[in-house]
Formats: sequence, C-alpha cells, structure tokens
Amino acid sequence: MKTYARLNNGTIEFAPAIMRRDKKTIIGYNLEKNEEMLLTDGYKILADCKKNNDGRVYDLSWSEDDTHIYKKWVPHVYGDAELESIRNRLYGEISDKILAKVQRGAAEPEEYIRAVAQIKHEHRYSGESARTYNDFFNEAARMWNEVNADRPVSLRE
Repeated sequence: MKTYARLNNGTIEFAPAIMRRDKKTIIGYNLEKNEEMLLTDGYKILADCKKNNDGRVYDLSWSEDDTHIYKKWVPHVYGDAELESIRNRLYGEISDKILAKVQRGAAEPEEYIRAVAQIKHEHRYSGESARTYNDFFNEAARMWNEVNADRPVSLRE
C-alpha cells in the first residue's frame, strides 16, 4: 500500500483520509485509487527507509524528486556542548569507577588511562577529528604521570 505525503517547509504532511472538495466529501482520499488526484494536488509517494539498529543516533531527514519523497536516516552530528555532556556522563559512569579501583589498588593505572582515552576518542570534539586513540591515551597518561609520579604509565608510539 502506498503512502502519499508532501513536504511543507521540511515537515512531512500526510494526505488526509477524508477530503472536502467541490462540495463533495471524498472518503479514502489518501488511497491508491486516487493516485492521479493526489499527485495533481501536490502529494507524492512516500518511499520509506528503515532506521539502522546499530546503536548509533540518527536524525530523520527528507528529500524529494518530482514523484517521490524519500525518508533518510543520517548519523547525528553532535555539537561540542553535547559531546562535553556525554563525556562528563561517561566519566562518571566508567572512568571514575575505575579510578576508585586504582586508588584502592584493585586496578592498574593504565586501565583508567585506557577508559579516559576511549571516551575522548569515541566522542571527539569538532576540532579533534584528526586525533587518534593513542593521542588521547598519551595526553591522559601525561596528566596522570604529572600527578602520580610514583605510579607512571608508559606513553604509546
């Protein structure tokens, strides 16, 4: 079954099921049997696209041509403020817990450094796109080594 819609300033507007036209009420206006009328009225066939279920965040966007409107899922681009919020949440959920273990002697400092580097690498700010995991690891290790000279962590090449 086809679905008909039109884009109105980037917002999808579905064809109504009931339409009042020329002093008549058309019930089932949005059905395929009325395709010619729908297309004449500016509605287009909606081509659906399933959202990826890969754990990433996607934003819905639309594009169109003469006869179809296409639903597209594009990966969400996080702004630096959003990334900062995500990093802070992950530090609290992941790296802070590992740091507590390190302080109790239940984990090695490198485990903490790996967690911090992973969080920063997976949630890079806009100006950090060229930085590698090892760049973040070495940055965290240097900071660790400044404060914890008695338990240094080796830098990576």
